[in-house]
Amino acid sequence: MGRKPSDFTAAQSNYSTAREANDYRDAAQAVIDIVEAVANMANKGKFAAVFEKATKFTPLARQMVNMIPNVAPVANRVAAVVRDKAPDAVNEAGDSVVRAAKGAGDMVVQRGKAVGDAVRGAIDERAQQKARTEARRALLDGAGNKLSVEDFMKTWRMQSGLSVQDGEGIFAYYGCYAIVTYPSAVKKGNYHKFKGIYVGKSDDMFKSIHDDIIGKGNVDVYADVKYGQHVYVFLYPCAAGKLESLEASLITALDADSSYNAEKTGWLEGND
Repeated sequence: MGRKPSDFTAAQSNYSTAREANDYRDAAQAVIDIVEAVANMANKGKFAAVFEKATKFTPLARQMVNMIPNVAPVANRVAAVVRDKAPDAVNEAGDSVVRAAKGAGDMVVQRGKAVGDAVRGAIDERAQQKARTEARRALLDGAGNKLSVEDFMKTWRMQSGLSVQDGEGIFAYYGCYAIVTYPSAVKKGNYHKFKGIYVGKSDDMFKSIHDDIIGKGNVDVYADVKYGQHVYVFLYPCAAGKLESLEASLITALDADSSYNAEKTGWLEGND
């Protein structure tokens, strides 16, 4: 059976460290674009409630994502300025050792380049952290279709009592979903501060989410529910042909591949 979520920290994949601010921004925008397209469908039928919430979600989410700047050009410009100024700064400081040394000019240039690279790295790191936070806020805090696992199961039991067949539930639509675990009860809508996340895709989100919760899908989601963690479900409806791209964008924007979407082979052996 799956492990408790606290056991994951040391074994998680580290995909997120290689992502830049623009990666988070582009992925979050892709999610919003895909959900917005299906939410604006004219004929919504029995899924009208799901689409209505999605329609309200996309404008707010887009505002949050627009707060993520295109940082790469900015970082490069600042780094270039620092590299240009660094030799003068060193000379003005009267660094006699550097001036007297053979090849001092090259050393100063290298020093300037190192300082510029350090500045660019610091800018990139801060931008990455901001972008990660804003992407999560956009896709989780403002999500219209979200509910606790307890409420999801209540809905499932209610529909089961009505003899609703597979594919006929209120969430039985094409789309992706995120099942998210929190260290404590969520307060003030801070759904972006999670500790574990799984992103799935399905042509029947309702059934697939239920399978994950009861142990027929992702074992780590089941472990979280079993051990009484604070778990929420987020739904992102889409057109049938957009399942793969929506899933990939959600995984990137939410770093799910550093959590429960991580490759389980190898580092999970002997830990189940």
